[in-house]
Amino acid sequence: MGQKKQRLQRFLKSHPVCCFCGGATPATTHDHLPPRSIFLGRRWPEGYVFPVCEPCNAGSAERESIFAMITHFDPTAPDTPEFHAQSEKLIRAFKERHPRVLQEMILTANDVRRWVKKYEFPKPDGVAYGELPLVRMPPALVEAVRVVSTKLTLALHYKHAGKIAPADAELDIRWWTNAQRMAGKFPSEALAFVRKQPALTRGSVSLEDQPSPPT
Repeated sequence: MGQKKQRLQRFLKSHPVCCFCGGATPATTHDHLPPRSIFLGRRWPEGYVFPVCEPCNAGSAERESIFAMITHFDPTAPDTPEFHAQSEKLIRAFKERHPRVLQEMILTANDVRRWVKKYEFPKPDGVAYGELPLVRMPPALVEAVRVVSTKLTLALHYKHAGKIAPADAELDIRWWTNAQRMAGKFPSEALAFVRKQPALTRGSVSLEDQPSPPT
């Protein structure tokens, strides 16, 4: 038996139940949340591996890929060749699999102009409206955020509360785009309810300069 399989068996012995199914389904594998595809250079944080059944593990793979692409819309993300290469890879895969959704994301110059005027957003001099980095969030992207955010919430509940959320638990997930944040529509007072975030590390290396999930 290989070391990888032995590690999985030890993990499942300590975590025998899928943390996404309400406590009724045996775990047969593990899942990484946030998705590993978010992080650069295969440097994802340690300690964020969770017990899952096969359907939960495989059922959201495509949405996790879309979710990872959305995280690369972050204007504060690192401006490095590594970041741009990963962004291009995620966008290329999305374009191949979801060409119609990609078309739905594109805003015309008039759409952008109306948004800028509505929210009195300062347009940089010398930049045409069609060149501003604004996109529409069609239903496929919204659904990807909903699904992955639900899994991430359940995973973090398991990690920090030490128990699985019941199957009849209700989650109210709300999220805001960078465009809403720039327009002053993000409820900054909500941050007062968020506890201090744990430092994400891999060994002794900090991952604070990595892309972050959508606001």
